[in-house]
Amino acid sequence: MPEIKLQSAQNEAKTSLQEVTSSSSILESIAQRGIEIGDEEYISESLDVLRQDLGIEDEAFTDFKRTIVLVAAADRLAQLKKRDESVGVQGAEMEYIADLVMGIAGEYTAYHESRSPKTLDRYIPSEEHQKLVYEKYMHPELTAEFDEFIHGEAFDELRLRLGVDDEEPFEVKVLSIDTGDSDGLIPYVDFGEDQLSHEEFSARIKEGDIRRDYRQGLENRSVRFANELGRDGVFAPAWVSTFDDGTKYLCVTTALAEKVMYTDEERSAHYDESYYVGDLATAQHEYTHTQEMLTGGEISLGIALEELRAEHFSGNHQGYTDIKKFFIGMRMLTGYNPSDSFEINGQPYNQDNFLADIVRNVGLAGLIDAMTVMPSNYVSDEQVSPFVKSVVAHNGGSISSHFAKMHDRLTDEFGKEVIEARISDFVDNVYEKCKDNEYITVESWFSYGAPVSFRDVGIKNFRRRYPDKSDGYDYGV
Repeated sequence: MPEIKLQSAQNEAKTSLQEVTSSSSILESIAQRGIEIGDEEYISESLDVLRQDLGIEDEAFTDFKRTIVLVAAADRLAQLKKRDESVGVQGAEMEYIADLVMGIAGEYTAYHESRSPKTLDRYIPSEEHQKLVYEKYMHPELTAEFDEFIHGEAFDELRLRLGVDDEEPFEVKVLSIDTGDSDGLIPYVDFGEDQLSHEEFSARIKEGDIRRDYRQGLENRSVRFANELGRDGVFAPAWVSTFDDGTKYLCVTTALAEKVMYTDEERSAHYDESYYVGDLATAQHEYTHTQEMLTGGEISLGIALEELRAEHFSGNHQGYTDIKKFFIGMRMLTGYNPSDSFEINGQPYNQDNFLADIVRNVGLAGLIDAMTVMPSNYVSDEQVSPFVKSVVAHNGGSISSHFAKMHDRLTDEFGKEVIEARISDFVDNVYEKCKDNEYITVESWFSYGAPVSFRDVGIKNFRRRYPDKSDGYDYGV
C-alpha cells in the first residue's frame, strides 16, 4: 500500500494556505445544520493541516458526506494533539487519519493516483468486456417485464420513502443463471394417489427430468457467467454493478424475477407468502442501492450503513445480522442506532440529513465508528481501496474488534459506571422480551449472528447480575 503520512500534523497550520473555501467557513456551514463540533478553532487548524499535507482540493467539500467525514478526521487529529501520546502511537494514529481521508476523498487529493487497489494475480476483464458478458446472459423478455414491474406500483411506496423524485438512472438486467435461488420456483411433478398407466407414469418422469435439467442448465450457466467475468462465483440472486463510466446495472436472476412477478403461477408446495415476501425484499434491497448509495457503487467507507439502509427499506428480511447487531450494540452503549435516522419524523430519506443526524446523536467520533465498520468478507474483496483496507486493519480487522474499540472509547469518554449502567438497562430490556420465550434466551439472543465482543459484553453482564437465570450454555464467553 502506498505510504501516505501527515508531515506537519503536530505543527500549527501554515497561513500560506490559499483555499477558495476556508476551513472556518466549512465548519460554519456544518454548524448551521445544528451540529455541535466542539473546539471550532482547533478543528479548523487541523482541517487546514489535512488540506495542506494531503493536497485536498476544494471540490472535495462540495459533497456533505465527504465534508463531514473530513471534518471528523480533523477532529480526530485535533484530539490527538491534545493527548500526550508516545511517538509510536502518534505515528499510527496519524497514518490512520491519512488513510481515512484517502478512503473518503482520495480522488480529490494530491495522491489520487495511489488509491486504486493492486491488480490481482489473475485476469480481470475490462469493463467493456464485462458489459458484453451481461448482455450475453441477459433474458431480454424478462428484463423488459421486470423493468416495467419495478417502475410500477409495486415499488411506488419504496420510492416515496426513499425520497426519489428524480430517479438515478440504472439498467435492469435479468440474467439466465441460478445462484441457488430457484428453490420454490419449480413445482415437483405430482404423481397423485391413483394408479397411473405406464404411459402416464413415463410422461411424468420425463417432465420431472425436464424440470431438473432446466435448473441444472441455469446452474451451469452461472459457472460460465462467473468465469467470463473473472470471478470465482456468483452467490446472490440480485446485486448492483457500477462501472467507472457511471453505468449502473440492477441485476436479478430469472428465478427471482419470475417468483416476484408471476404470483399466479404454481410454485413448490413449500413456497408460501413468507417466501414471496423474502424474494420481493431482495429486489427492494437492491433497488435501494441504486438510489443515493452511500458508497457510490464501491465497497468503501459507509458500506455497513448502506447495507443497514437497504435492509431498513426492504423490511429487514435479508440477514446482515452482524452489521445489525453492531449498530444495536451502538444503541446499547449510546442510546442511538443510525436506523433511527433513515426516516426522521416520518420524512423521506435524505442522505445529508441522515449523516447529520448521526453526528447530532453520537458526535464526530461516533460518525467515524459508523462509517468505518466493515464485514471481513467485504474488505477482502480485491477491488477495495488499499486505504480502506488499512482503515479496517487499524480498527482490528473485524466487526468484533471494531465494537470492542468503540466500547473502550466510550468507556474512556463517559466512565465505566455510566457505560455499565447503559449495558445493564439494555440487557434488562432484552430479558423482558425473552423471559417467556420457549426457544430464545438472553444469552442466545446476544450470541446469534453477533460480533463476539458484543456477545461477550451482553452475556457477562447478564450472568453477573442474574446467575440463576442463565441458560448455562457454553457460548465461548
